Amino acid sequence: MENLNLVEILKDCPKGMELDCTVFDNITFDYVNTEQNRIYCKIDNRDTVWFTAKGCINLAPSAKCVIFPKGKTTWEGFIPPLKFKVGQRIEIESGSIIEIGEITDCYYISTTGWKFYIKDQDKFKLVPNKFDITTLKPFDKVLVRNTNSELWRISLFGCFSNEERYFMCMANSAFYQCIPYNEDTKHLVGTADDCDEYYKTWE
Repeated sequence: MENLNLVEILKDCPKGMELDCTVFDNITFDYVNTEQNRIYCKIDNRDTVWFTAKGCINLAPSAKCVIFPKGKTTWEGFIPPLKFKVGQRIEIESGSIIEIGEITDCYYISTTGWKFYIKDQDKFKLVPNKFDITTLKPFDKVLVRNTNSELWRISLFGCFSNEERYFMCMANSAFYQCIPYNEDTKHLVGTADDCDEYYKTWE
């Protein structure tokens, strides 16, 4: 990989991740320094050693990469561990939204069985799962309003009308926007601030 940049590849990897090395045994990733363009690792969880962005032990033009993912001899197809989780939905650069069904060492598998690779330079964003309004029960505390310009106010949940897409709350009042009142949302009371996308179950 001529354009290998391990500083970029490893920057989001967890500290302590095991690596293979042709020079040292028992080596684990520690951190990257983007200003120095170096990768720092631990040997036997004790001594610190650094490598260039290309994974070399010195800056000589002929130096070769000596660190690799555990059990591999190349960085081709490497995906930082735990970058995504099964069940997460991501929007890729093309605009397609994919739900992750399985993760392997080299690629992800969508819930529809499609295998796909994601490189650190690819553009993507997580698509938050929506709050499940069916988890709201009668008399649950909620925040309600009808438009984005209105202030959020406290009410008690009654039921949701699927056909009319509105929420019935205390005193048979109907609202088009309704979110649970909890630690994440209580700061919205009396404000017209936007709520997190996760809670937006309305169009």
